[in-house]
Amino acid sequence: MSIISKADIKGFIKQCQQSSHESYEQFKLLLLELEAQDTRPRALQFLNALVAYVDEAQPSNCHFQLLRQNILDYKDRTVNLRLFQFPSTFLPEAWSFTFYEGLIRYPSTDYFQKQMVELGCGIGWITIALALRYAPQTIFGLDINPKAIVCAKLNLFLNAYDQHGNQMLVADGSALIDRVKFYESNLFSHFEGDDKVELDRIIGCIPQVLNPEPEAMEDLIAETSSDEYLHSLSNYFAKQGFIEDQFGLGLIASAVEQSIPILKSNGKLILNLGGRPGRNVLERLMQRRGFRVRRVWQTQVEQAADTEIDALVDIEKSVGHRFEFYMSANSDTPIDATTALEYAKAGGKIYHSVDVYEAEMLFPQQVKSIYSSVDKIGGNALRSAIDLTYDNFDDAEERYSFLAFLAEQLQKISYFPYQSTTGLDYFRQQLSEYFRYYLRVDIKESNLVVTPGRRELLDSLLINYQPSLVLVEKSLGQLLDQTSLASSAQLLHVPAKVEYILELVEKLKPKMVVTSINEYEIQSSHLIGQLVECCIRNNCLLIIDLTNNIDLSSQPEIHGVYRYLSNNGLPGNLVIMAALINNRVYQNYTLNFTLINNSLMVKNLADAAELTYSRTPFLKQLYYAHLLEELLYFQRTRATEIESVGAPGSGYLLTLSENASKAFSHPAIAGNHLGFDDDTVRLDYGENELPTPELLKEFLFESYLVRKYLPEEVSADDPLRRVLARRFKIPKNLYSKIVYGNGVAPIYAALLKLCIKEGKQIIIPSGSYGYFKAAAEYEKLSYIELKTQESALFKITPELLRECLARNPGSWLLLNAPIINPTGVIYNQSELSELIAIATEYDSTVIVDCIFSGLEFEADLSWDLSENIEAISRTKQSRLVLMGGLSKEFSAGGIRFGYSWSTSKRLLLALETEIPHSPHFTLGYAARKLISAQLTHDKELIQHLQHQRETLKKRARLLTEVLENNGWQVIPPQGGLFLVAKPQRLIEKQKLDLVTAGDTITQKLFEEKNLVINNSTWTGLPGYCRFVLSGNDSDFAESVKRLREFHLG
Repeated sequence: MSIISKADIKGFIKQCQQSSHESYEQFKLLLLELEAQDTRPRALQFLNALVAYVDEAQPSNCHFQLLRQNILDYKDRTVNLRLFQFPSTFLPEAWSFTFYEGLIRYPSTDYFQKQMVELGCGIGWITIALALRYAPQTIFGLDINPKAIVCAKLNLFLNAYDQHGNQMLVADGSALIDRVKFYESNLFSHFEGDDKVELDRIIGCIPQVLNPEPEAMEDLIAETSSDEYLHSLSNYFAKQGFIEDQFGLGLIASAVEQSIPILKSNGKLILNLGGRPGRNVLERLMQRRGFRVRRVWQTQVEQAADTEIDALVDIEKSVGHRFEFYMSANSDTPIDATTALEYAKAGGKIYHSVDVYEAEMLFPQQVKSIYSSVDKIGGNALRSAIDLTYDNFDDAEERYSFLAFLAEQLQKISYFPYQSTTGLDYFRQQLSEYFRYYLRVDIKESNLVVTPGRRELLDSLLINYQPSLVLVEKSLGQLLDQTSLASSAQLLHVPAKVEYILELVEKLKPKMVVTSINEYEIQSSHLIGQLVECCIRNNCLLIIDLTNNIDLSSQPEIHGVYRYLSNNGLPGNLVIMAALINNRVYQNYTLNFTLINNSLMVKNLADAAELTYSRTPFLKQLYYAHLLEELLYFQRTRATEIESVGAPGSGYLLTLSENASKAFSHPAIAGNHLGFDDDTVRLDYGENELPTPELLKEFLFESYLVRKYLPEEVSADDPLRRVLARRFKIPKNLYSKIVYGNGVAPIYAALLKLCIKEGKQIIIPSGSYGYFKAAAEYEKLSYIELKTQESALFKITPELLRECLARNPGSWLLLNAPIINPTGVIYNQSELSELIAIATEYDSTVIVDCIFSGLEFEADLSWDLSENIEAISRTKQSRLVLMGGLSKEFSAGGIRFGYSWSTSKRLLLALETEIPHSPHFTLGYAARKLISAQLTHDKELIQHLQHQRETLKKRARLLTEVLENNGWQVIPPQGGLFLVAKPQRLIEKQKLDLVTAGDTITQKLFEEKNLVINNSTWTGLPGYCRFVLSGNDSDFAESVKRLREFHLG
């Protein structure tokens, strides 16, 4: 090995003195020799000689500095690090000293043999110091500045070998050089594509001031960049697209989020943060991303002269936030950035705190899952919405778990299904197991009915069975609608005391008792037994409300009701209802579940649901199902035997009311009880099973990620008014309130109740959606069927309507419009306007069901109802009501979002009181964003809706061709989800009447091909059957195949 001469060193120094660029190039060449094994010994010799020469000669204008920094080794001895520093890099200063002091407060076990990263490592002194003291398995030093990384690598070689070329050892006796790796990296970009990286500790000191010249940050970061620009990277950052940008914390927010997938479950983030934004802001940055935060160390340092705070002053002016500065190093009274700037201009020194924070993921697996899903569901837009802050640890665990689960479900489903009327199978399964495992009560899924609330359950029971006398505990009286009872029926309020109820039942012989059990009596299973047996003797239906006594937890209170059920089973005359109303995570996130051991009653309640509220919102059921599954996770590993017992009162029977019996016999309801199997293909099911827009999934997930909302953020009023204005030209001066329901079904049911209260009847045209007539029958509302004609494509003609209203002035009128269900035919502008004008003449209340709007095969159709509305406003009696929702246009039936607008504010106020439940605010948030996106022509959403139209139109053409080739006569649809056709060949060959032909062929299709369509009685159109166009791809293809094989006659 040749000896390094002083001339060699002087030549190196001379090159460095030429320019910063030349100096950097010289050090790069030296680094190449240090990194190569064959040239390393001589390069180390040169390096040590260079240090010695610089220490002795103190050459000037070299475009580098040689520094010394004291640190502690693993034996707490002071070690003097030798460090190079380039003009483009940051000098060790108070910030980094504070960080180092905070880091070495940890015990050695926190770092020993750990995988570590230092973000913003600069010239690498802290990375090297930690490696020397704690012997991590590996510590990576990452920095966006390429010159800083070259400098850090040089410093590693300078300190990893002594002056004789011997390796320096760390705490476990291994070589320092093997423990430290430096890489150029924009935050964690070095690890991109490496799925195996898992880090125990991530430490960092990251810039916290938004660059006052944003365009400067758009330059590419390269070795050729100026020293000034590269140096600025230590002070400033470019916008990251986070709300924290405004506080100078955008880059830190980005670092925290990027750390989530690569940080081990028990890993820690340890960050050095300037306290200028304020402690609350700093801590919330990490808390809202699912971290538990602890402040480790703090000091106050002088504001760096090369960091401008003008940007912070601008933020204070624009958003009102106040940054925190101090007028001395030991002051505890902050001043804002505006005052600090003026004080500094006047010659004062300003200071700010520097804090070392430790952050650990609160529930690592869930947080990782949430963030992983964010990228798949919505990306950056969703990231800004994430708020995982919490007030209560248990609530946080429940929320994080559900968010991770919800994200998984949203990625699995292609649309939001209606599910069963009795409740989501998954939810009922979990409830059943919860009762078995935790409460020792033998409850099967078939014993469970889920409703949106208790009102819906009780209303259905009253209408179904029309009890002549009902005893109801006073506090529950508000849940019962006396108008659902016969006029001769009586409803009496009673105290919630078993002794009194027993005597009243014996004396008054009621047909129904609705009560809760007070906190003392509920502990006695004997009292519960007495009450049940008394009601059995008197043929009385007993409904016990456990809303205040239900506790879905791992340690539920076992009270007398549960003990009675465990020992005796669920009697046939006993109904247990429990509303889940105490959700601390999502306020007002309610639903009701009911225990019933009477299969006929369950069937009756399912049928009633179809005609009133339709379904309980899918996402609510999903929430509680997942909560229960989490509780059951460990319980399922234990074998649990529950003895089945013969429940008393199993023969208890209730007589179905005449109106309920008539309504339930309608094909729209009776058809639900056909013997379907796994091979059955249903073209009778009026659900849109085409894919839901991805944007709706994104907005729904966002609605659960956001934790605090402004009132306007959860209201869809404004975008809905704009949609109605666009589609129907509703004058802006008539923008009255909008009333919401869990879908259109409860809105329609509530309107029927209002019609009854006004003593009116309703006109329902033949060919209306099957449920409308059955619902009127169920509510015992007198209706007039307006017979439409095939020659008019089953549209209402002006002549028909005028003739009907002349005989029945003031009657309410139902219109499926502009798209008619089931024909798919569309009322044009003049037709719809004329019908409403005629109804106005006769003081009608016109209900327009526009749920299929947006599904016209031709895009951007609209109708101008402004003249009709102005004419209605001049009358005293006539009113217009529009009903709509998300279910059909957006394939979102299961989420249950319906709305209603009217020219009459008084009607809307009455309607609002009749609707038991409105959509949860999370759904309001998502609906507002979805409809707004549609109004602003979001490219992705508009393309999705256009593709849906084309799919429906294409299917309609294909189905028409198949049916016509097989002897059917089709009415060509112009929009919607259906078409109708009659078996013309069969009618002609067998000389059948039209309705018989339509019903017969429907039965044959089911028997021979296991294919279900809606018959002629269902459609109300003589001879015509309904075929659904919106099934999933496989079902639709199979249905076409079976129809091709099925020959009429």
